Amino acid sequence: VTWIGCGGIGFARSTDGGRGFGHPMQVPGSAGSGSIHVAGRYLPKGGWDPAIALAPDGTVYVSYMIFRHGYGHPRVAISTDHGASFTRVAQVMPPAQHKDNWGDRDFIAVAPDGTMYVTWDYAPSLKVPGANIVIQASADGGQTWSAITPVSPGYPDHGSFAAGPLIARSGGRI
Repeated sequence: VTWIGCGGIGFARSTDGGRGFGHPMQVPGSAGSGSIHVAGRYLPKGGWDPAIALAPDGTVYVSYMIFRHGYGHPRVAISTDHGASFTRVAQVMPPAQHKDNWGDRDFIAVAPDGTMYVTWDYAPSLKVPGANIVIQASADGGQTWSAITPVSPGYPDHGSFAAGPLIARSGGRI
């Protein structure tokens, strides 16, 4: 289970079918407190909007939003030991020319072949109202990510929020 807390994004795992949970931990790279003022908006310094997915091989992925170095974007913490520890954090970055972009509410899903899909609310600028549902994919465990693909019509100023992906168990259809 994952949540906003623990000084960033919290995570705890159960090894007994949910009857009990281990000691909660902070997801790597999600720390921060307070907020920063950017382009007329206050953004949290720590991570927000966590989501979780489990790959067929038992890899645990916790995605969350972060604003760092002028970019609002998802990050994905990766655990290859069923959530006992998180050894890597992957950056899901918007295009470089869109510094001071707006990003919010990520979701993550993993296909049967292990491909990760992250959807999130995205606007190329904090000054432009209206978010767009976009999706990015990684077939190599988060080392590289596809370009942003708009899902909602009217990109870049549609006004859509919060679209969680669902992947079919057979065939990996999104």
